[in-house]
Amino acid sequence: MATKPTWFRPLPVFSAAIILRIGLFLYGLWQDANSPMKYTDIDYYVFTDAARYVATNHSPYDRETYRYTPILSWLLLPTTWQGKWFSFGKGLFALSDIITGWLIVLVLRTTGGMPMDRALKFASIWLLNPMVATISTRGSSEGLLATMVVALVWAHFILKLHGIHPVIYASRVFGIHSAAISLCNCASAFVGEEGPTVDNVGTNLFVRDLQQSLYEPVLPLVHGVPPVLSTHVIFGCIPAGWHNGACPVGFNASYVAPTGL
Repeated sequence: MATKPTWFRPLPVFSAAIILRIGLFLYGLWQDANSPMKYTDIDYYVFTDAARYVATNHSPYDRETYRYTPILSWLLLPTTWQGKWFSFGKGLFALSDIITGWLIVLVLRTTGGMPMDRALKFASIWLLNPMVATISTRGSSEGLLATMVVALVWAHFILKLHGIHPVIYASRVFGIHSAAISLCNCASAFVGEEGPTVDNVGTNLFVRDLQQSLYEPVLPLVHGVPPVLSTHVIFGCIPAGWHNGACPVGFNASYVAPTGL
């Protein structure tokens, strides 16, 4: 007996999710051009303004109300290019939605051996949710956060099968630890003995901003934690010994990003 065809297959579900986001994106362009009530989220203008500051060798925190990781402003650098690139970030966030949906399918199929059609039904709650699609196509970055969270969940279940625990070793898997330490150690090298110049000031500010976003919020959390454990606190981003008050090389705990471009 032939199997009854089902709509819940990867191609129909993901095609519908992509079409939904393209439709909302195009509608948003029309509404922005023809209505006093803009479709684009006000935070998206904050993101793109911060990217423009970075493109001109300034700190993204020169943009008032920008309170996000400096990495976001670097990801959105294409929005500063000429032409239609201003909407690049919306496409990036919408793509993150799609990746998150696929990761949901992988998690459901990996953890419980769920059939593809049933896993897609659950993933459709995310993929075909008009609220989720609207948020990303308006220019909010929640899609990126969802991707990182679900990716870590997926990595946990996948690597646990091999006796590896991402909660402890996630920094090694994704290279967060080495990248963070390299950036911290090279901060003073970028400045040099003669101090910052016009050419390197933007890089210096980015390094300092990244240091603060990585270390300042979590240093209180590791205070008093034994050194053998502090290495792995917050995915291993805080090397052992720093919980006693030491800071990364070149890290200025009293640094406040300047205001005004």
